Amino acid sequence: AAFVNALRANEHTVPLEVAQGQLRHQLSALKQQLYELINADYPQFMALAVGLQGVEEKAGSLRVPLLELSSCCEVMQGHARRNREYLETEMRGRINTQIKQRGLERCLRFSTILHETEILLGIVDGELNMGEG
Repeated sequence: AAFVNALRANEHTVPLEVAQGQLRHQLSALKQQLYELINADYPQFMALAVGLQGVEEKAGSLRVPLLELSSCCEVMQGHARRNREYLETEMRGRINTQIKQRGLERCLRFSTILHETEILLGIVDGELNMGEG
């Protein structure tokens, strides 16, 4: 990070060859630091390396079951999506039916009130009955 910051702080343009040389030098320094870290605790580094042996094969043996599981999950997601769409359609249909039902109930109440009003007014079959007789 200090190397990059030093390059950024340099306000004048650096020729490509100079930048390549500086980057090669920095790479060499980083490689040397890595070698020193490995050599500082070589037995632990080797134990880690030995512990990682066979991990690729073990992970590879899990690949097929994980792919099958992934495929099953995709199928289940598809079913769930279709079920959700079906339920949403059914719910919209139910809501529309409830709206129509409430409209019919209002019409029936209005018809009942109208019929009772006609009886009170003495209207029979659409004609006013004035109590003739």
